[in-house]
Amino acid sequence: MQETYITLDEAARFEGIRYNTLIQRMKRSPAQYKTRTEARDGGGKELVLLSTASLSQKGRRAYRAHIRAMAEPEEAEAAPPWYVGADLNGYIEEHRKQYHKAVELAREVQGFLNYAGEDRTAYAEALAARLGISLGTLYRHGQSVMEANAWALRLEQADGHARDYFRTLALCRKPRERSTFPSLTPEQRALIENIWFDPGFAANLHTTEALYTALLAQSTERGWESIPSLKTVQRYVKHLMSQPGVESAHYLAANGVRGWKNAKMLKGRRDTSKLQVMEIVVGDEHTFDCWVQWTAPNGKVKAVRPVLVAWQEQRSRSIIGDVVCVKANGQTLKESLVKMLYTAGVPHALLIDNGKDYTSEEMTGQSRKERAIDFGFDPETEGFYQSIGIEDVRRALPYQPWVKSIERFFGTVCDQFSKWFASYTGTLTGSKTCAKRRKDVPGMLERGELLTLEEFFDKWTWWKENVYHVKRHSGLAKLREKWTTPASLFENGERYEKAVPPVARHAKRYYFVSQKVAVKSLGPYG
Repeated sequence: MQETYITLDEAARFEGIRYNTLIQRMKRSPAQYKTRTEARDGGGKELVLLSTASLSQKGRRAYRAHIRAMAEPEEAEAAPPWYVGADLNGYIEEHRKQYHKAVELAREVQGFLNYAGEDRTAYAEALAARLGISLGTLYRHGQSVMEANAWALRLEQADGHARDYFRTLALCRKPRERSTFPSLTPEQRALIENIWFDPGFAANLHTTEALYTALLAQSTERGWESIPSLKTVQRYVKHLMSQPGVESAHYLAANGVRGWKNAKMLKGRRDTSKLQVMEIVVGDEHTFDCWVQWTAPNGKVKAVRPVLVAWQEQRSRSIIGDVVCVKANGQTLKESLVKMLYTAGVPHALLIDNGKDYTSEEMTGQSRKERAIDFGFDPETEGFYQSIGIEDVRRALPYQPWVKSIERFFGTVCDQFSKWFASYTGTLTGSKTCAKRRKDVPGMLERGELLTLEEFFDKWTWWKENVYHVKRHSGLAKLREKWTTPASLFENGERYEKAVPPVARHAKRYYFVSQKVAVKSLGPYG
């Protein structure tokens, strides 16, 4: 039989050793290795070839597997083993225990393939008994490992990347394909998706049972021979909703663009660290989630929810110009601005709400139907904002509360301030009924357990100055501000300066000059 010669690089790969290791072995035992030389095509040093008969049993077995894999390339490419295109990291993550067990088994099987001692059959029987498998299973494992080695060698020659993990995956069970839903035809899948994502269907918060009812009605009209079961339809809908972005698309169909923007749309975070203190302030109103007693002008005592009118300095998140009233109007808005002027300074620009109090012609100097506010008026037609020295006013986008940072502050007020009062009755705008708390507010008013409006304002001022303003603000920390509390940044940050108007022209009575009263309460702020 004619001998076959291969290069030393190929021989080293079949033996599973490095090239230099093979050279050292040939130098130590030259009689065991039969070689010959041949001239290279481009000239130079002759190429050394090694006879395949000089390979070890392991090397000859790997060489024969390689020859079989290369002999039928079309068949091999048509049906490669499952592990050839498998994601190793993904498989380990999903089947970690099975993979590590296969690692030990592959090591034992590879040792069996490399065994060159006497009585190979007895060795195989002893190994199979130790592994707890039959002798036939051991031989099948050996065949699988040899095939995996051949595929690894073939692909390594193609791109130069080793794939030793093939022998481990060859002893693992092929992962079962999930979420294929073979009982659903393409037409049925399309119909299920069309019904589930239909705006009219989704807006009524229909369930999968209602979806199945609609599907049965359509199947009768279309004359389907086989109809999927309810469980299959539910599993398919669950599979759909688990895909990235699908749950957001269904929410859009059910709640519309406005609801989707509020709950699902990705919001950007403003970098306010480049602003000066008092360069931009944001204004809004907030109805507290607790009750106080208030004496009406006619002398009647009522239980009311107090309303906060305040401005938040955008750079430091400090609250300035805050007043508390029963019902906000244009007059309370002016009082809050005047308080801001003479306690914090004149801001360069305002970011205001779209409410009629903020956008009235009296405040802006123009019709509120015009969104762009122009300050190029003459002194006779200028609005209140311009008259007090503010150079720019911008209206927030309608129905998008996230553009005003003060909206997030109101959530902090509810969690850390309003809930400490015994008269707390839950979030006013809560979407769930469980967010409302039942309280006997008329009884508390009759028994004198409610704070007066003036006493409540004192509590609010104490909390603002002694808790909120001196507490580390996470938003300032994320922006890596030097000062991370609202009060310290407001005092020490680079400031926008502008002269305050004369007091005689714009100064108003501050909303409360109250008498301090000690009130017994369950919480630290009530």
